[in-house]
Amino acid sequence: DVYKRQELFTAIDPKTDNVLEALKLFKTLKDEFPDHIGSYGNLAIAISVTWDSPKAVYRFTGPQRQGKAIMPENLTTAEDNFAYFVNTEGVMQGRLQFLPWEFLVHAANHTTPMPEREWALQNYLPKRTMYGSCYKDVPYDHGMLESKGTTGRIHGKLYTLPNIRTFGGVCAHQADFAARVGKSLGVPASSVSGKSVYDEAHAWVMWVELKSVTAQSIGFTLESYGRYRGDKYYVGGLKDPKTGDRITDRQLELHLHTVGLDPLAKRHADRVMELYPLICEHQSLDTVAQFLFLRDVVRLCPGNQVAWQSLAKMSSDPVVQEKHKKDMLAILTQLFTTFANFPDFTLTVFDDLIQFETEAKQH
Repeated sequence: DVYKRQELFTAIDPKTDNVLEALKLFKTLKDEFPDHIGSYGNLAIAISVTWDSPKAVYRFTGPQRQGKAIMPENLTTAEDNFAYFVNTEGVMQGRLQFLPWEFLVHAANHTTPMPEREWALQNYLPKRTMYGSCYKDVPYDHGMLESKGTTGRIHGKLYTLPNIRTFGGVCAHQADFAARVGKSLGVPASSVSGKSVYDEAHAWVMWVELKSVTAQSIGFTLESYGRYRGDKYYVGGLKDPKTGDRITDRQLELHLHTVGLDPLAKRHADRVMELYPLICEHQSLDTVAQFLFLRDVVRLCPGNQVAWQSLAKMSSDPVVQEKHKKDMLAILTQLFTTFANFPDFTLTVFDDLIQFETEAKQH
Protein backbone atom coordinates (compact mmCIF):
# COMPACT_ATOMS: atom_id res chain seq x y z
CA ASP A 1 0.00 0.00 0.00
CA VAL A 2 0.98 3.65 -0.22
CA TYR A 3 1.99 3.88 3.44
CA LYS A 4 4.36 0.90 3.25
CA ARG A 5 5.85 2.22 0.01
CA GLN A 6 6.60 5.54 1.67
CA GLU A 7 8.01 3.78 4.70
CA LEU A 8 10.30 1.69 2.49
CA PHE A 9 11.54 4.72 0.58
CA THR A 10 12.28 6.69 3.76
CA ALA A 11 14.02 3.67 5.32
CA ILE A 12 16.51 3.52 2.44
CA ASP A 13 19.38 5.93 3.00
CA PRO A 14 21.44 6.52 -0.16
CA LYS A 15 24.44 7.41 2.01
CA THR A 16 24.59 3.94 3.61
CA ASP A 17 22.28 1.65 1.63
CA ASN A 18 22.56 0.11 -1.82
CA VAL A 19 19.36 1.65 -3.17
CA LEU A 20 18.98 -0.62 -6.21
CA GLU A 21 19.63 -3.83 -4.25
CA ALA A 22 17.26 -2.82 -1.45
CA LEU A 23 14.45 -2.16 -3.93
CA LYS A 24 15.17 -5.42 -5.76
CA LEU A 25 15.03 -7.34 -2.49
CA PHE A 26 11.72 -5.83 -1.49
CA LYS A 27 10.24 -6.62 -4.91
CA THR A 28 11.50 -10.22 -4.64
CA LEU A 29 9.83 -10.62 -1.25
CA LYS A 30 6.64 -9.02 -2.56
CA ASP A 31 6.58 -11.39 -5.55
CA GLU A 32 7.42 -14.53 -3.56
CA PHE A 33 5.15 -13.82 -0.59
CA PRO A 34 2.18 -11.87 -1.99
CA ASP A 35 -0.15 -13.05 0.79
CA HIS A 36 2.17 -11.91 3.58
CA ILE A 37 3.90 -8.77 2.33
CA GLY A 38 1.08 -6.59 3.68
CA SER A 39 1.11 -7.84 7.26
CA TYR A 40 4.89 -8.37 7.27
CA GLY A 41 5.82 -5.09 5.59
CA ASN A 42 8.09 -3.99 8.44
CA LEU A 43 9.99 -7.27 8.26
CA ALA A 44 10.36 -6.94 4.48
CA ILE A 45 11.78 -3.43 4.91
CA ALA A 46 14.19 -4.60 7.62
CA ILE A 47 15.48 -7.39 5.36
CA SER A 48 15.76 -5.08 2.35
CA VAL A 49 17.91 -2.48 4.13
CA THR A 50 20.09 -5.14 5.78
CA TRP A 51 20.69 -7.72 3.06
CA ASP A 52 21.32 -5.05 0.41
CA SER A 53 24.96 -5.04 1.53
CA PRO A 54 27.00 -8.19 2.29
CA LYS A 55 28.97 -6.43 5.03
CA ALA A 56 25.82 -5.71 7.07
CA VAL A 57 24.73 -9.34 7.46
CA TYR A 58 25.82 -11.24 10.58
CA ARG A 59 27.66 -14.35 9.32
CA PHE A 60 29.39 -15.40 12.61
CA THR A 61 32.64 -16.23 10.76
CA GLY A 62 34.73 -14.62 13.52
CA PRO A 63 33.85 -17.01 16.35
CA GLN A 64 33.73 -19.94 13.89
CA ARG A 65 37.32 -19.30 12.80
CA GLN A 66 38.44 -18.58 16.34
CA GLY A 67 37.16 -22.01 17.33
CA LYS A 68 38.76 -23.62 14.25
CA ALA A 69 35.37 -25.18 13.56
CA ILE A 70 33.69 -25.99 10.24
CA MET A 71 31.06 -23.63 8.87
CA PRO A 72 27.82 -25.56 8.23
CA GLU A 73 26.21 -25.71 4.81
CA ASN A 74 22.79 -24.40 3.79
CA LEU A 75 23.28 -20.94 5.29
CA THR A 76 20.10 -18.91 5.01
CA THR A 77 19.40 -16.06 2.60
CA ALA A 78 17.34 -12.90 2.80
CA GLU A 79 14.30 -14.75 1.43
CA ASP A 80 14.86 -17.59 3.92
CA ASN A 81 14.72 -15.15 6.82
CA PHE A 82 11.35 -13.83 5.65
CA ALA A 83 9.98 -17.33 5.08
CA TYR A 84 11.18 -18.50 8.49
CA PHE A 85 9.27 -15.86 10.40
CA VAL A 86 6.15 -16.29 8.28
CA ASN A 87 6.22 -20.06 8.86
CA THR A 88 6.71 -19.65 12.62
CA GLU A 89 4.00 -17.00 12.96
CA GLY A 90 2.15 -19.12 15.52
CA VAL A 91 4.88 -18.76 18.14
CA MET A 92 6.13 -15.23 17.40
CA GLN A 93 3.32 -13.41 19.27
CA GLY A 94 3.00 -10.89 16.45
CA ARG A 95 6.41 -9.35 17.15
CA LEU A 96 7.55 -9.73 13.53
CA GLN A 97 4.38 -8.08 12.30
CA PHE A 98 4.17 -5.13 14.67
CA LEU A 99 7.73 -4.17 15.60
CA PRO A 100 9.21 -1.29 13.56
CA TRP A 101 11.84 -2.19 11.01
CA GLU A 102 14.45 -0.36 13.10
CA PHE A 103 14.08 -3.16 15.68
CA LEU A 104 13.65 -6.02 13.22
CA VAL A 105 17.01 -5.46 11.51
CA HIS A 106 18.50 -7.01 14.66
CA ALA A 107 16.43 -10.21 14.28
CA ALA A 108 16.49 -10.93 10.53
CA ASN A 109 20.15 -10.23 9.78
CA HIS A 110 21.83 -13.64 10.17
CA THR A 111 22.61 -16.73 8.11
CA THR A 112 21.91 -19.43 10.73
CA PRO A 113 20.65 -22.59 8.92
CA MET A 114 16.99 -23.53 9.32
CA PRO A 115 17.56 -26.75 11.34
CA GLU A 116 19.49 -24.76 13.96
CA ARG A 117 16.73 -22.14 14.22
CA GLU A 118 14.20 -24.92 14.75
CA TRP A 119 16.48 -26.41 17.42
CA ALA A 120 16.57 -23.02 19.16
CA LEU A 121 12.77 -22.83 19.12
CA GLN A 122 12.44 -26.33 20.57
CA ASN A 123 14.96 -25.70 23.35
CA TYR A 124 14.40 -22.03 24.27
CA LEU A 125 10.93 -20.86 23.24
CA PRO A 126 9.49 -21.48 26.75
CA LYS A 127 12.40 -19.41 28.13
CA ARG A 128 12.05 -16.42 25.79
CA THR A 129 11.46 -13.97 28.65
CA MET A 130 14.92 -12.73 29.70
CA TYR A 131 16.27 -15.51 27.52
CA GLY A 132 19.83 -14.11 27.45
CA SER A 133 20.93 -16.27 30.39
CA CYS A 134 21.35 -19.06 27.79
CA TYR A 135 24.78 -17.44 27.38
CA LYS A 136 25.91 -19.54 30.34
CA ASP A 137 24.59 -22.75 28.75
CA VAL A 138 27.75 -22.78 26.62
CA PRO A 139 30.48 -24.37 28.79
CA TYR A 140 33.61 -22.28 29.02
CA ASP A 141 36.60 -23.94 27.34
CA HIS A 142 39.49 -22.92 29.57
CA GLY A 143 41.85 -24.98 27.43
CA MET A 144 41.06 -22.81 24.40
CA LEU A 145 41.72 -19.68 26.44
CA GLU A 146 44.96 -20.92 27.98
CA SER A 147 46.31 -22.23 24.67
CA LYS A 148 45.32 -18.97 22.92
CA GLY A 149 43.12 -20.93 20.54
CA THR A 150 45.56 -23.64 19.50
CA THR A 151 43.36 -26.25 21.17
CA GLY A 152 39.64 -26.40 21.72
CA ARG A 153 36.89 -28.97 22.11
CA ILE A 154 34.99 -27.61 19.11
CA HIS A 155 38.03 -27.72 16.78
CA GLY A 156 37.23 -29.56 13.55
CA LYS A 157 33.53 -29.91 14.36
CA LEU A 158 30.57 -28.29 12.66
CA TYR A 159 29.94 -24.83 14.06
CA THR A 160 26.25 -25.29 14.90
CA LEU A 161 24.18 -24.08 17.83
CA PRO A 162 23.82 -27.62 19.29
CA ASN A 163 27.58 -28.21 18.98
CA ILE A 164 28.43 -24.88 20.57
CA ARG A 165 26.28 -25.78 23.56
CA THR A 166 27.80 -29.27 23.73
CA PHE A 167 31.50 -28.50 23.26
CA GLY A 168 31.66 -24.94 24.49
CA GLY A 169 34.09 -22.16 23.72
CA VAL A 170 35.22 -18.80 25.04
CA CYS A 171 33.14 -15.64 25.53
CA ALA A 172 32.92 -14.95 21.79
CA HIS A 173 31.19 -18.28 21.28
CA GLN A 174 28.89 -17.78 24.26
CA ALA A 175 27.84 -14.37 22.93
CA ASP A 176 27.38 -15.65 19.37
CA PHE A 177 25.30 -18.58 20.60
CA ALA A 178 23.02 -16.41 22.73
CA ALA A 179 22.61 -13.76 20.02
CA ARG A 180 21.59 -16.27 17.34
CA VAL A 181 19.28 -18.17 19.68
CA GLY A 182 17.56 -14.84 20.39
CA LYS A 183 17.23 -13.94 16.72
CA SER A 184 15.73 -17.40 16.08
CA LEU A 185 13.13 -16.66 18.76
CA GLY A 186 12.21 -13.38 17.09
CA VAL A 187 14.14 -11.34 19.67
CA PRO A 188 16.27 -8.44 18.36
CA ALA A 189 19.69 -9.41 19.70
CA SER A 190 23.38 -8.93 19.06
CA SER A 191 26.80 -10.11 20.13
CA VAL A 192 28.63 -7.16 21.69
CA SER A 193 32.31 -6.82 22.56
CA GLY A 194 34.41 -4.39 24.53
CA LYS A 195 37.42 -3.91 26.77
CA SER A 196 37.44 -3.95 30.54
CA VAL A 197 39.05 -1.44 32.85
CA TYR A 198 42.02 -3.81 32.72
CA ASP A 199 42.14 -3.57 28.88
CA GLU A 200 40.99 -7.17 28.49
CA ALA A 201 38.72 -8.04 25.56
CA HIS A 202 35.36 -9.67 26.26
CA ALA A 203 32.04 -10.43 24.52
CA TRP A 204 28.48 -10.61 25.81
CA VAL A 205 24.94 -10.66 24.45
CA MET A 206 22.47 -7.76 24.36
CA TRP A 207 18.81 -8.00 23.43
CA VAL A 208 15.51 -6.13 23.35
CA GLU A 209 13.24 -7.34 26.13
CA LEU A 210 9.75 -6.43 24.96
CA LYS A 211 7.13 -5.21 27.43
CA SER A 212 4.45 -3.89 25.07
CA VAL A 213 3.96 -3.03 21.41
CA THR A 214 1.36 -0.65 19.96
CA ALA A 215 1.15 1.36 16.76
CA GLN A 216 2.29 4.44 18.69
CA SER A 217 5.08 3.13 20.94
CA ILE A 218 7.18 0.18 22.04
CA GLY A 219 7.79 -0.57 25.69
CA PHE A 220 11.10 -2.35 26.14
CA THR A 221 14.39 -2.53 27.97
CA LEU A 222 17.78 -3.26 26.47
CA GLU A 223 19.21 -6.12 28.51
CA SER A 224 22.57 -7.85 28.59
CA TYR A 225 24.09 -11.04 29.95
CA GLY A 226 27.75 -11.83 30.38
CA ARG A 227 28.64 -8.17 30.84
CA TYR A 228 30.43 -8.62 34.12
CA ARG A 229 30.04 -5.39 36.08
CA GLY A 230 33.13 -5.96 38.19
CA ASP A 231 35.32 -5.51 35.12
CA LYS A 232 33.58 -2.28 34.16
CA TYR A 233 32.76 -2.80 30.49
CA TYR A 234 31.48 0.75 30.16
CA VAL A 235 31.02 0.71 26.39
CA GLY A 236 30.61 -2.16 23.95
CA GLY A 237 30.68 -2.33 20.18
CA LEU A 238 28.61 -4.18 17.62
CA LYS A 239 27.91 -4.23 13.88
CA ASP A 240 25.03 -2.02 12.79
CA PRO A 241 22.77 -4.35 10.76
CA LYS A 242 21.72 -1.51 8.46
CA THR A 243 25.06 0.09 7.62
CA GLY A 244 27.53 -2.66 8.45
CA ASP A 245 29.57 -0.11 10.43
CA ARG A 246 30.63 -0.56 14.03
CA ILE A 247 28.57 1.35 16.56
CA THR A 248 28.52 1.43 20.35
CA ASP A 249 25.84 -0.15 22.49
CA ARG A 250 25.15 3.33 23.85
CA GLN A 251 24.35 4.57 20.35
CA LEU A 252 22.11 1.56 19.78
CA GLU A 253 20.22 2.13 23.02
CA LEU A 254 19.63 5.82 22.27
CA HIS A 255 18.52 5.00 18.72
CA LEU A 256 16.04 2.31 19.80
CA HIS A 257 14.80 4.47 22.68
CA THR A 258 14.01 7.29 20.24
CA VAL A 259 12.23 4.94 17.83
CA GLY A 260 10.36 3.29 20.68
CA LEU A 261 8.81 6.54 21.89
CA ASP A 262 7.10 7.18 18.55
CA PRO A 263 8.39 5.52 15.36
CA LEU A 264 6.48 7.83 13.00
CA ALA A 265 7.58 10.99 14.80
CA LYS A 266 11.18 9.78 14.73
CA ARG A 267 11.11 9.18 10.98
CA HIS A 268 9.27 12.45 10.34
CA ALA A 269 11.86 14.40 12.33
CA ASP A 270 14.72 12.66 10.50
CA ARG A 271 13.30 13.68 7.12
CA VAL A 272 12.66 17.24 8.29
CA MET A 273 16.25 17.63 9.53
CA GLU A 274 17.62 16.29 6.27
CA LEU A 275 15.76 19.12 4.53
CA TYR A 276 16.48 21.72 7.21
CA PRO A 277 19.36 23.47 5.37
CA LEU A 278 17.23 23.70 2.20
CA ILE A 279 14.24 24.98 4.18
CA CYS A 280 16.37 27.68 5.82
CA GLU A 281 17.66 28.79 2.42
CA HIS A 282 14.39 28.56 0.51
CA GLN A 283 12.31 30.27 3.20
CA SER A 284 15.05 32.74 4.14
CA LEU A 285 14.60 31.85 7.81
CA ASP A 286 16.19 34.34 10.17
CA THR A 287 17.68 33.38 13.52
CA VAL A 288 14.38 33.51 15.38
CA ALA A 289 12.58 31.42 12.76
CA GLN A 290 15.38 28.83 12.78
CA PHE A 291 15.26 28.67 16.55
CA LEU A 292 11.49 28.15 16.60
CA PHE A 293 11.70 25.58 13.82
CA LEU A 294 14.28 23.49 15.71
CA ARG A 295 12.33 23.84 18.94
CA ASP A 296 9.30 22.35 17.20
CA VAL A 297 11.34 19.46 15.80
CA VAL A 298 12.54 18.65 19.31
CA ARG A 299 8.94 18.76 20.52
CA LEU A 300 7.98 16.37 17.73
CA CYS A 301 10.81 13.96 18.47
CA PRO A 302 12.74 14.70 21.68
CA GLY A 303 15.50 12.25 20.77
CA ASN A 304 16.43 13.76 17.40
CA GLN A 305 20.16 14.28 17.84
CA VAL A 306 20.65 16.45 14.74
CA ALA A 307 18.07 18.97 15.99
CA TRP A 308 19.77 19.13 19.38
CA GLN A 309 23.15 19.67 17.76
CA SER A 310 21.72 22.44 15.58
CA LEU A 311 20.16 24.12 18.62
CA ALA A 312 23.47 23.91 20.43
CA LYS A 313 25.21 25.69 17.55
CA MET A 314 22.61 28.48 17.65
CA SER A 315 22.94 29.09 21.38
CA SER A 316 25.73 31.64 20.94
CA ASP A 317 23.73 33.75 18.48
CA PRO A 318 23.21 37.29 19.93
CA VAL A 319 19.50 37.25 19.04
CA VAL A 320 18.97 34.00 20.92
CA GLN A 321 21.01 35.29 23.86
CA GLU A 322 18.98 38.48 23.99
CA LYS A 323 15.42 37.31 23.30
CA HIS A 324 15.22 33.59 23.93
CA LYS A 325 17.10 32.94 27.15
CA LYS A 326 13.96 31.66 28.88
CA ASP A 327 13.23 29.28 26.00
CA MET A 328 16.81 28.02 26.03
CA LEU A 329 16.59 27.37 29.76
CA ALA A 330 13.49 25.28 29.14
CA ILE A 331 15.28 23.42 26.35
CA LEU A 332 18.26 22.78 28.62
CA THR A 333 15.93 21.31 31.23
CA GLN A 334 14.35 19.16 28.53
CA LEU A 335 17.82 17.95 27.50
CA PHE A 336 18.44 16.50 30.96
CA THR A 337 14.99 14.93 31.03
CA THR A 338 15.17 13.44 27.54
CA PHE A 339 18.68 12.09 27.87
CA ALA A 340 18.62 11.20 31.57
CA ASN A 341 19.90 7.72 30.74
CA PHE A 342 22.30 8.92 28.04
CA PRO A 343 24.74 11.34 29.69
CA ASP A 344 27.33 10.67 27.00
CA PHE A 345 25.12 12.42 24.43
CA THR A 346 24.35 15.27 26.86
CA LEU A 347 28.08 15.80 27.23
CA THR A 348 28.57 16.20 23.47
CA VAL A 349 26.18 19.18 23.21
CA PHE A 350 26.23 20.70 26.71
CA ASP A 351 29.11 23.16 26.30
CA ASP A 352 27.67 24.62 23.12
CA LEU A 353 24.09 24.59 24.38
CA ILE A 354 24.80 26.79 27.42
CA GLN A 355 26.41 29.58 25.40
CA PHE A 356 23.11 31.50 25.56
CA GLU A 357 23.97 32.36 29.18
CA THR A 358 26.41 35.29 29.04
CA GLU A 359 26.61 36.04 32.76
CA ALA A 360 29.72 34.29 34.01
CA LYS A 361 28.30 33.14 37.35
CA GLN A 362 25.12 31.74 35.79
CA HIS A 363 27.12 30.18 32.97
